[in-house]
Amino acid sequence: MDCLKAQEILSEALDHDVDAASLAEARSHCDGCPECARLERGLDVLARATAPSAPEDLVERLVALGAKEAVLIRAAAAEAEESVGEPAAVIPVVLMARKRWTPRLTAFASAAAVLLVALVATGIGLGGMLSANRGVTDSPRTSEEYDATSAYSYLAAPDAEYGSADATKDAVAQPGAPPYVVLDGVVYAPMGQLAVSPSTLVTATSVATAFDTGTEPAAIPTFRIADETGTIVLRTAPDTYLGFSTVTRQLLQRRFVLTSGSDIPAYGTWPTLLRRFAVPTSPDGSPTFSFFVKDDSGVLVYIPAGGTVEDGFAVAPGTAPDDPASGNPNWTWWEPE
Repeated sequence: MDCLKAQEILSEALDHDVDAASLAEARSHCDGCPECARLERGLDVLARATAPSAPEDLVERLVALGAKEAVLIRAAAAEAEESVGEPAAVIPVVLMARKRWTPRLTAFASAAAVLLVALVATGIGLGGMLSANRGVTDSPRTSEEYDATSAYSYLAAPDAEYGSADATKDAVAQPGAPPYVVLDGVVYAPMGQLAVSPSTLVTATSVATAFDTGTEPAAIPTFRIADETGTIVLRTAPDTYLGFSTVTRQLLQRRFVLTSGSDIPAYGTWPTLLRRFAVPTSPDGSPTFSFFVKDDSGVLVYIPAGGTVEDGFAVAPGTAPDDPASGNPNWTWWEPE
């Protein structure tokens, strides 16, 4: 038996059953061939080695990476939906994603199945990509334009964000909003009276509101409930507590809370855009924002240049009355819960 045939049989025997006589002949060949003997010893080491194991957090990291990729693909598909041009093939968008992932999958092929699961888990399957991607323009963005290093780069915002209407519409000028209050820049809506034990309450900054009395706003003792997020409690009278919960919306199954750049002195006052953003002068969000993707309810969301949707997004005025923004005539900003 020559070297090539012996090495072929030895390699095949590592993963499959081979003819016992042929295997014996190949091993006999190795007894007199140093080169084939080295291969035989190496294959024996491989056969005895334990299966490789990935770090425990590998799946979580790959799912997170898949979620970011899903946002990029979803953005491309949503932009295609908004296009008014003639329908074109979906191949450019699919190739963008494929081009971006190919080097990673080549280097770590075993991650392919996990990445696919991550995309499906975040609501973006191949079928969803194809069905959502109608009307791709003649000049689709390149894979470089969707590269994560640029699409998710973060530009730090100024510290001053809340409590002023300098860069927004006057909060008092447009009544008609739901009965909101604001604490630390986050908007809350009433839940009704709560039966709570004072021992479970943690003192928070007082909320200034006139409720619906038509009087001047007053500082109302305010509390958070221990070990509970998204809820605040206002003590409106001795042993009387009114609960409020954050106003939220979802993007990729993650909750974001409504914020306000202005105080809300009484029920019926609309939240406003954070002061660090200039109010857009165009319905498409420019020059402050640009359309990025749709949230889980199908409402368009916008991000600032150089921003990341993971750090928050804007919603345009005039959403439906049953939307979390309740038809707010102002641009609104939503941050991760």
